[in-house]
Amino acid sequence: MSRSGLTAEIADCRVQLEHGDITRQTTTSIVNSMCGGTSLGGGECNKAIVNAAGNTIATEYQTNNKGNSDLVMTKAGNLEQTQIFHVVAKNDTTVLKDLVERTLRKAESEEMVSIAFPALGTGHMGGDAKKLAVPMFDAMRDFALEDRPIVLRTIKLVIYKPELFDIYKEAMQETLDRYCIVD
Repeated sequence: MSRSGLTAEIADCRVQLEHGDITRQTTTSIVNSMCGGTSLGGGECNKAIVNAAGNTIATEYQTNNKGNSDLVMTKAGNLEQTQIFHVVAKNDTTVLKDLVERTLRKAESEEMVSIAFPALGTGHMGGDAKKLAVPMFDAMRDFALEDRPIVLRTIKLVIYKPELFDIYKEAMQETLDRYCIVD
């Protein structure tokens, strides 16, 4: 398969899959994948975001993380985005789908126009990309169709590792086939 992206139009939302660096996205918010705990650190995605955003987000994360939550929001520090949603991804598909939906709802309530997710659970956590891709796209589809967001119009899944891109592209085509418009 090629490394070209894929786009699906679902209700008033655009779901996009692309190969790239999440820290270089032009979205209003991004998602940071974490392994858990009360401080930032861990996998490649997390380290890249913390390095690009600067240390101020680590302090804000600790302040905002009430009760060891699996979804914590901070400002974006030195990044172009407005907000970072720090999530603790699990390799459980039901939990992952719920986490993605809650993140999208939080982004909508915070009036984010766009958001970019990494391939949650596939880095430091070592999750199976084939297993984890589908619930991410299911959550995006369900959010667009059931929540009918007013503000959040663009949802991106940004894949950094080339070996994962084709897996996510195939999952998107299978899950969102009837909505796909551009390849």
